[in-house]
Amino acid sequence: MNKTIPMLAGVLFLGLLLACPRDTSQAQGNVSLSGNNAFTGNNSFAGTSTFAGNATFNGTITTNALSTFGNTVIFNSNVDFSGLGQTYFTEGNAQSGSAGLDILWADSTAHRLKVNNNNAGTDVIGDTLVQYCGTTSTCSHTNQLNPQVVYGSAALASASPSTVTITGISPAFTSATSYKCALNNETTRTNAVQVSSYASGSSFVITGPNTVTDTVGYVCVGN
Repeated sequence: MNKTIPMLAGVLFLGLLLACPRDTSQAQGNVSLSGNNAFTGNNSFAGTSTFAGNATFNGTITTNALSTFGNTVIFNSNVDFSGLGQTYFTEGNAQSGSAGLDILWADSTAHRLKVNNNNAGTDVIGDTLVQYCGTTSTCSHTNQLNPQVVYGSAALASASPSTVTITGISPAFTSATSYKCALNNETTRTNAVQVSSYASGSSFVITGPNTVTDTVGYVCVGN
């Protein structure tokens, strides 16, 4: 009897098993899957799980041990990672947005978790919510992507008028028009100071009265 035929049949069966969608799954031991996999029912993985190919979960997934995803993973239902204690993301390139999807990845350039919600643009996870109200009395409350707050103080150089140029803001704001700064004269409050020029996203000029060396505090907000 030719032993090759049963062996080939077993290989073909295994290939079909990996390629076909899975209904409810319960894995108590370690799991390693290398091809593309679709899980349609509720799934529970109690041991270490490795998904080297694409994985799509259409049902609830519960993971109680380390899970490694080497490629694109789509979760269309509830995900419970409470048993892990920690979740790891391998850093990679920036991802393109797509309408109807909220995409999360570990960015290898910024070394931060980033997200693109509904193709609205890339944002850093954990950013403080910053809204831009526009230029009228009615706030347009536009959320800013990748916002930042920069603050400090510097002394004016005595001249006519007295000025100081703040430089080296890093990371820089997107442009000279993507941020605003509020000032406070910390030496003599009656001496007026203002931002006379937003030179760039990393530099602006503060101007005060003639021949003074007042210290001016500043807070800048934007993206």
